[in-house]
Amino acid sequence: KARASDELEFGDEPRNETTPSWNGVYFIKEKKKYVAKIQQKRTNGGKPCHLGSYMLASDAALAHDEALRLLKISYPKINFATDQDHENARAVESSRRKLDVDFDAVRKYMSSTLSHIISKARASDELEFGDEPRNETTPSWNGVYFIKEKKKYVAKIQQKRTNGGKPCHLGSYMLASDAALAHDEALRLLKISYPKINFATDQDHENARAVESSRRKLDVDFDAVRKYMSSTLSHII
Repeated sequence: KARASDELEFGDEPRNETTPSWNGVYFIKEKKKYVAKIQQKRTNGGKPCHLGSYMLASDAALAHDEALRLLKISYPKINFATDQDHENARAVESSRRKLDVDFDAVRKYMSSTLSHIISKARASDELEFGDEPRNETTPSWNGVYFIKEKKKYVAKIQQKRTNGGKPCHLGSYMLASDAALAHDEALRLLKISYPKINFATDQDHENARAVESSRRKLDVDFDAVRKYMSSTLSHII
């Protein structure tokens, strides 16, 4: 099956032992080109996003790194730590494969290809909480998402009974910790078993809320939030 497929992971492509295996780079047998991909939830529903096809594997590897950088995605290992690393790898590959590919043309094509993906990501008004730029002390709450346009957090749960298996919105909140509490409250009211809730006790929420309010310099009245939360959840419950 792998040999019959027209797309192989770079590691499956027959190559000289001096050729490295790049992250996010795949070989297209039919076109004899390399494509770069990243897993991008914001623009492609969790499916891999294509970042263009390239004659040189090292250029495809650079496209992968550039996309991660532009989208501010943390990745355990990039292909090139510096531009010089890419230049060195490109020179070695070009010499070994006896190819002379104009890098200026490659860079122009790469920029054009990536711009479409970046614009989609930036135009998307809903990000997973983990994608929202935040202080490292901010935890990632279950069921909490950031709305860029409104600069607020929404809580969601997957609820088969009320929404045909689609996510149910549990309201929008200024504080992520309040959205996280709404998520927990909905699970409790609907008696849904969940492997991990955000707060084991009310005190846990109070502590997290105090830390977030102080860090973000916000004073949001919790009585008003609780009233809004109860009203919002009552429609779903």
